[in-house]
Order: sequence, then structure tokens, then C-alpha cells
Amino acid sequence: MSSPAPVPPRHTFLQVREPGPPALAALVAELRAVAGRIGDECLRAEILEGCDRFGADPVDVHAARPTPRELDVLALAAAGCRNRDIAGLLGISTDAVKSHLRKAMRRFGVRTRHAAVSAARARGHLR
Repeated sequence: MSSPAPVPPRHTFLQVREPGPPALAALVAELRAVAGRIGDECLRAEILEGCDRFGADPVDVHAARPTPRELDVLALAAAGCRNRDIAGLLGISTDAVKSHLRKAMRRFGVRTRHAAVSAARARGHLR
């Protein structure tokens, strides 16, 4: 008795065809494109955050200097403001707030907003 032939996957965009960094970069780029078509804002943000983690270029976390807007967002996050509050105070969208936080987290090599605030304080960017 022979075993049945394997069933090909329905979605090929998640298959890594080549091992190594080029394949991962291509996969992350495809995933970003797919995330742009997702209507659920929370799910889209979570997918993009994962893309940032896997697709981020290595940075020198000790030389990382946040932009003025990233510092504005981090200062308000340090004060306990939620993304919605920060967006209202700075006159930007909540997606922009999340983007600034993600960039600051990547810049400092951390995974949470609290860790980004701590890193900014430790490097003298925030009081």
C-alpha cells in the first residue's frame, strides 16, 4: 500500500524556498504586503511588529539616537499615556504612535515600550 501524495499548501507566501537571510528578507517583505491588506488593526500591528523583529537590520544599540518625534512619544509613554492619548496630544494617528514606538524599540534593541523608555532614560535621552 502506498501513502497518499502530499497535499500542497493553499498559501505559498509563507513557504521559505531558500535557506538563509535572502529568503527571510523576502518572506518578511511578502508578509508586510499581506499585513497591509488586513482589516483588523490589532492583528495588522502584531504582524508588522513581528516583521520588524525578524526583518530588522542589526544596529549598534549603544550608538542609537532616537529621533525627536520618537523621544516625544517615549516621554509621553513614560508619563503613562496610552497610544490613543499620545496620538491626540501630538496630533498624529495611533498607527504613527505605534510606528514611532516600534522604531525606538528596534533602535534600542528591546521588545517592549517600557524597556524602550528605560533604555532612553539610561542613555540620558529622557529624564
